Amino acid sequence: MARERLYFQLFYHSFTRLRIAAHSGQLLSYRFISRSNVRVSRQAQQLNFDQDKTMVMPKIQVEVDGVDEALEKLTLGDTIGSVSPQDKSKIGVALSEMQGDTRVLHKHGYDDDLFKIEKHGTNFTHAQIRDFESHLDDKEEEAYAQGIIRQVEQSAATTTKAKAKTTKKRMATKSVKGKKNGTKEAAAPSPSPPEPKEELAFKDNEVLRILYENWNLPHSTTLPIVSPLASHRTPFEFYTKHNPDVSIIKTPRLSVTKLLVNNWCQMRDYYKVHAGSPRLKSTPAMEQGTAHHARLEEETHPSVDITDMLNFVSEKVATLKKQLKSKGKVPNTTQEVSSHAQDIDQSIQVVDELSTSSEEEVLANAWSHKVITRLFALLTNSQAREIPLHGYIDMNKSQIIEPHHGVEALNNSVLVSSIVDLFKFQNHSNPTDLTFITEMKNMMDFEFDKDKAGTKPMIDLTRFIPEAQKILSEYKESDNGLSLVISDVKTRSENTLPHFQSVIKGAKCQTYLYQKFFKVLTMDAEFTYHGLLENATRKKVDIDKPLSPIMVLQMLRLNPNLFYHDFIKLSRGKPIGFKPYDDEITTNKVNKGIAALGIEGFPRDDKAMAPQQHYDEYRFDLLFQNANEFSFTSPSTQSYLDELEKIESKSSNPFPYKHYMEPLLRTWQTPLTLRYLAARSAQLFNLFNNFVAESTTVEYHNALTQQVFEICQYFIQKQDLQSTIDVACDFWLGRVVPQFADSKSKCKSCEFKLKCIVGRGEAGELMNKRKMVGPKLREFVGQPI
Repeated sequence: MARERLYFQLFYHSFTRLRIAAHSGQLLSYRFISRSNVRVSRQAQQLNFDQDKTMVMPKIQVEVDGVDEALEKLTLGDTIGSVSPQDKSKIGVALSEMQGDTRVLHKHGYDDDLFKIEKHGTNFTHAQIRDFESHLDDKEEEAYAQGIIRQVEQSAATTTKAKAKTTKKRMATKSVKGKKNGTKEAAAPSPSPPEPKEELAFKDNEVLRILYENWNLPHSTTLPIVSPLASHRTPFEFYTKHNPDVSIIKTPRLSVTKLLVNNWCQMRDYYKVHAGSPRLKSTPAMEQGTAHHARLEEETHPSVDITDMLNFVSEKVATLKKQLKSKGKVPNTTQEVSSHAQDIDQSIQVVDELSTSSEEEVLANAWSHKVITRLFALLTNSQAREIPLHGYIDMNKSQIIEPHHGVEALNNSVLVSSIVDLFKFQNHSNPTDLTFITEMKNMMDFEFDKDKAGTKPMIDLTRFIPEAQKILSEYKESDNGLSLVISDVKTRSENTLPHFQSVIKGAKCQTYLYQKFFKVLTMDAEFTYHGLLENATRKKVDIDKPLSPIMVLQMLRLNPNLFYHDFIKLSRGKPIGFKPYDDEITTNKVNKGIAALGIEGFPRDDKAMAPQQHYDEYRFDLLFQNANEFSFTSPSTQSYLDELEKIESKSSNPFPYKHYMEPLLRTWQTPLTLRYLAARSAQLFNLFNNFVAESTTVEYHNALTQQVFEICQYFIQKQDLQSTIDVACDFWLGRVVPQFADSKSKCKSCEFKLKCIVGRGEAGELMNKRKMVGPKLREFVGQPI
């Protein structure tokens, strides 16, 4: 086929380089650098030739004037001087077809001018050009590409001659004036260095400077519109390998806001990604917005100050470790002393493991305090804020992974994380209707005992979840308007909406994505459970590692009414009532028991055996002892709890530690892990299945007056949602050339305006050149765009 003999990767200035490669392995490379003289450099490079012999081929790099000049390049014939005669002949045949046989430039049913790119901009529409390109056969496609190359050469020659003529005339004029005035003729000017203003711009603009360094560009160069690097990394690959947030490098992922690439300017986002995604510098407006969000969160979910408790526990642990290590230094002179030393060493090891804070606990805190407790609050109080969500997108297919795709579909997806500002679960047609909330309250009062203070029901989630499902099932079939509406809160310094429609539309699409991700999480509890475990695994944390007793104590202190009964079940090895979790725990215990027997030939499931890589027993009671009373075999916790309650008595709402901790101070049969938290989170998400509204809202708040001045309601438009996903996937996988801002006024605050062709006012001609190339040709020449 024609493209097997010779293929082209053709880029105008908009693509920063032109490569022409022969099928035999010859490599000719052109690199376009704006605002510089033509320079040619040759570098020997080893290339495979016909798979059985190696030849040295000069790599030719040509640097030419930039986007504000005519298209310029050396002729193809100038680049093949060192190619073998046989292969030079092959290329020559292709050239002769273009230069000598004009019949190739005719296609039945189409205007011959379609082969002439200079005619495209004035004579034909985009649709006509695309139609023409889509009907070219292989030979015609090659002819089309060759024709463009030839026309580029002609344009270059014309421009070069015109510039030379103008320069010669200008110099002659200066020479005549010089002679008349009796002055010496001035020497030909040398290429001027970058203007001091430009260098100053680089000095003060770290983001721009880093981008130029990453792309190895001279400061005199205008920014290209795609990466000039040969690695061809996608924006997503670059973003997840070069990022100041090490967690993104550790766990490649995107946020929902990163999917909104049309919110402002795709090109600016593209440049920022390749500049290493620098953190935004805080501004007064941003600080006001953050403070306002924090106020709203505190109003809805009042925080509990546990600083004194955590300080007390930390000091006790440090003292205990110090005491144990000093005891462990006793000389091993007798067998009894040696045995004592071994006990001390074991105690030190276990205490270290139990008291060490881990990355698992960061995620555990989010799932326990921000997911489980807030979903419960949403169900029982009708409102919740700042709940973390996640979803998975198959970017190759541009689709959000749903339960019907299967758990295995998660393997080929990108994790997307977000925190949603506001959820409201109520009768939105009549917000004063509190029938559902009243029913939930009555059910809890009837089914569960009160806490020690007699104020809150002590919820047993194993019983609560099916009871809540019964009540909810009655509302699914009724026409009472009960639904869950998801909202985003935008803060402003004045009572005005954003000036740009792209920003307003971006806010709308942001809520569409929130709604979709939350809806998927509610569809199937088991799928959501595995999705949460996948989330944790990608963060490289151990879903079966026991969380520290300090984490257990913290959860118990903050939400005793939700976790106490579950902790009792775990400590005694009882099921929690969620089959996928209970089955896995049972399997782990059975495998552990069989492995302990050492049965030969028993198949080991490394995943199922994961808990064995930790200590065998979860000694919850061991850590809560005073150092002078410490015992590994018979822990003494009474004086420790007395001191803890004494500190707590100073609080305005003291917590009865003894009452809740004493039943738990034992060796737990099932330790608290992320797996447990994923199970309960999945169950609570599932309660909202079929209640997620097909509408969303964006609330605009004045951060200074703290007033809501505008609420925009949007009904889900599936085509807008899918378009947002399509555009985001195309951008992050590098399938398209990034688009410029739709308004030049957006350039005012852009870090790249001094070097971007739009900011410099040079985009008009370039856009016309891109139109002339056409998408079909760009596909033909081998570059996905």
